[in-house]
Amino acid sequence: MVELVELARSDFEAAAEAEVGYVPIEQRACWAEYEATIPGRTPWGCFRITDGNATVGFVSFLDYETHGYHYLRSAHGPMWLEQPDAAREQELLQGLATAIHKRDGKVVFARIAVKNDVACTSPTLSTVPYDQTVIIDLNGGAEDILSRMKTRGRRDVRKALRESPVTCADETERAAQSFQEYYQIMVETGERDGFVPAPISDYEDMIRILGEKHCRVFAGRTEDGTVVTWSIVTISGGRAVRYYAASRSNTMRMHVTDKLVYEECCMLHDLGCTDYDMMGIGSDFSPTLMGLNEFTCLTATWWSTRADTGCSLRRRRHAPRFWVTNHKEGRPLGLGSWLRARAARSHSPEPSPGGLSVGGGPGCEGLALARSHSQGPSPGGLFVGCFRLRRARAARFGVLVMCMGNRSTV
Repeated sequence: MVELVELARSDFEAAAEAEVGYVPIEQRACWAEYEATIPGRTPWGCFRITDGNATVGFVSFLDYETHGYHYLRSAHGPMWLEQPDAAREQELLQGLATAIHKRDGKVVFARIAVKNDVACTSPTLSTVPYDQTVIIDLNGGAEDILSRMKTRGRRDVRKALRESPVTCADETERAAQSFQEYYQIMVETGERDGFVPAPISDYEDMIRILGEKHCRVFAGRTEDGTVVTWSIVTISGGRAVRYYAASRSNTMRMHVTDKLVYEECCMLHDLGCTDYDMMGIGSDFSPTLMGLNEFTCLTATWWSTRADTGCSLRRRRHAPRFWVTNHKEGRPLGLGSWLRARAARSHSPEPSPGGLSVGGGPGCEGLALARSHSQGPSPGGLFVGCFRLRRARAARFGVLVMCMGNRSTV
C-alpha cells in the first residue's frame, strides 16, 4: 500500500540527496519559499513515498488555488529511487492519488512528472510540458565543452566568439539590485514570441530568495553597456538549468545568444556544475517548442525526460465541464445545471496544439474564440471564448473557459 510519510523540509532534502542523488531545484525548500510569494500558491508538504515497508521515492508538493479549486504541483517530482516501468508507475500513481485524497479532500488533481503513458493521467492544457531536453556536459575545460558540440554548434560558437559585439558576465548582484533593464527585454521577447511574462516581482523574488547558491543571472552587453541578452540559471547540486532567457530582436542575428550560452557553460563549470540543462526542446509531444531545437547543435546527444501531466483525484468533479462567469464582474452567471449538462454532452472537442478547440451546444449562440492567455514566461494556456447564452426570456453575455479531457483536464 502506497503511503505518504511527511518529513521536515531539512530531513526531506538530506534523505532525498542520500537515497536518490540529484534533487531538482523545484523540490528544495528555497523553491517552496519562492513559490509562496505568488498569490494562490502555498507549500503543501514534503514526503517520503513508501510501499509497504520500502521507500520508493520522495516528493514535495505545492498547493495551487485557481478558478475556485485546488490542485497540487510537483515539478520534476516524484523522485523515484528507481524509475518504474509503465505498469509499476500506474500502480504507484494510483496509490499516490489515494493517499493525497485521504490527506486533503479538497484537492482536485495533482500535476506531476510522468515517464510512461499511463491510464490514470491526462495531458496538461494550462502549461507547455516537454519530454525531451538538451543537457550539455560541462566536464573538462572550455575546449572540452566546445569539442563535444556538433560541427554546426562549434562553428556557430567560434563565429560568435569572433564577431558577436557583446561582453558576457555573471550579473547576479546587479540584477538583484534592479531587474528593470532585464525585464524590458523579457517584455520584448514576449511580444515577439507570443506570450505574456510574469510580473517583474516574480523574477526579483526568485533571484532574491534562491540566492547566489541556487540562482545566477548571466547577461551580454554591447560596447555602450546596453543589455541585449540574458539568462536566469538555477543550480541544484551539480546541475544548472537555463530557467528563463530573453534577447533583443535587433541583435538576434549577431549570434549573441550563442556566445552567451557558451560563456555560461564556462562560468558554470568554474562554479562547480557538471552539466547544463537547456530546459526543453520541441518534439512530437511538444510541437510548440520546436523553435528551441537550435540548442540541439550544442551537444551530440539529447535526453528524454519526464513530462508534466495530471493525475485526477476526484473523477466526478474533474471531468469535462464549463465555467461561466460574468465578463464585467467576474462572478458566476447562475445558469442551471441543465444548460451545463447539455453543453458538455453536445460536443467533445479534442485539444489543439497550444490551446483548446471550443464547441457550442444547445443554448449557446455566436461562439467565437477570442485569445489565449499564458501563465508565466512560457507560451501556452487556455483559449477563452466569448459567447451569448439564450434563455427563455433574455440573452446574456459572458466569458467561457472550458476544460476537457478523457477523464480529467489539468
